[in-house]
Amino acid sequence: ANAVDIMVKGPYMYILSGDVNTSTQGQITVLDITNPGTPVFVDSYQNAQILNATSMDMTATGQLVVVTDNGPNGTLVQFDVNANGTFAGVHGAPINTHAALMGAGDVVIHGDYAYITTSNTGAEIQLVDISGANPLLGGTLNLQGSYALSVNPQDGLLYAFSANNGASQGELQIYDIATAPGSPAYLGSVANAALLGGTDIVVDHGVAYITTNAGVWAVNVGNSASPTMIGEIDSGATTADNNAVALIADGGFIHVVADDSADSLLSYDIPPDGSIITAQN
Repeated sequence: ANAVDIMVKGPYMYILSGDVNTSTQGQITVLDITNPGTPVFVDSYQNAQILNATSMDMTATGQLVVVTDNGPNGTLVQFDVNANGTFAGVHGAPINTHAALMGAGDVVIHGDYAYITTSNTGAEIQLVDISGANPLLGGTLNLQGSYALSVNPQDGLLYAFSANNGASQGELQIYDIATAPGSPAYLGSVANAALLGGTDIVVDHGVAYITTNAGVWAVNVGNSASPTMIGEIDSGATTADNNAVALIADGGFIHVVADDSADSLLSYDIPPDGSIITAQN
């Protein structure tokens, strides 16, 4: 079903697929994971506006924000979600097929802003104000590298990941968004060949975990001005690990979605001391 993103909010897991119904719609599937070992189906929602969807996140007031990459343009759509995890329909007016969202790949929400990786004129993050009835395009953060891949705000910091094909490296960059959420300030970065081809990033216990086409890699981000590589988690990786496309940290676990023939879901315990993860649960 072409799973492209995964998210947990409360007892519910949301799985985003960008291409269903003979390439006419995208789909969001909701599972109740009150018992993580036995997920229960809750709802699925299909919509033509999220065909080619790439990423999603949820606001504090329960709107699910989905971005898509439609060739030369991109789209941002918000959906209302009920307290029981089911869908209530489209919220407000989408930002529909806009050039500023060209190459939209990842979206995360922090306060009144959605931060979206794009490639309109290079590696960028578009800032969208979502505090009103309808979303409004704001400023642009230009990153190092040829294209932006992932972004994650946490504890007043923005973790942005980009790739530089010319240097054959991926780069993790850290910005301050506590002082001025609409104007991120650069703090530090780390670049490494192992990070090339990265697709998603989460941060937990001072460690950034990054999915790549060669596995899941860990970076020490305890010092925002000078992040350092730790290494690959579960170095005896399976084929599913090597096709990892998205991951989340929740309740002491990392859950990894792989774009393999089975759309595999893998889980790992997070070491509280930031040490390397050596095996799946």
